[in-house]
Amino acid sequence: VRLVDVALPLVADLGDNSTVALADINLADNEFLSGDHAAVRALRACRGLAGKVLLEEPEKMFSEHESDKKEPARLPENKQSQTIYFYTYRSREEITAMAINIGTDPQVVAIQGFDEQEASFELYDHRGIVISEGVNQPDRENFTLLPGGILVLRQGTPIPTK
Repeated sequence: VRLVDVALPLVADLGDNSTVALADINLADNEFLSGDHAAVRALRACRGLAGKVLLEEPEKMFSEHESDKKEPARLPENKQSQTIYFYTYRSREEITAMAINIGTDPQVVAIQGFDEQEASFELYDHRGIVISEGVNQPDRENFTLLPGGILVLRQGTPIPTK
């Protein structure tokens, strides 16, 4: 099970019709207790979203063939694997942006619209392992989003501890 297979359903309705997303975790299972299961890792990636408002409808972006319109370009079926979903959530003090690559190819993404202040970022691979994290000014940064991976940018949130 890839990280996006668990995380995308968790965030798909969050901030729109629901305020909390729950995952079914069996605490008697060693895989869950060790934190190695995709559901546990998805909860870590999606933490802090409860009670936030979804700013816009989630965007589905096709990385290679974009049109000038707001709607994504229509692609042949074999190109559908290059899809990235963008979600942005906000509370009074915090903004969280997520880019989720459900495709089979790595994609370079940039998320704009953050304030000039720094934001923390976490870049996850398909297994839910953090492959890069830190603090930067997100408007000036491009990120390579691996297949099945997630990028999370948080502004106004304390830097997470492991």
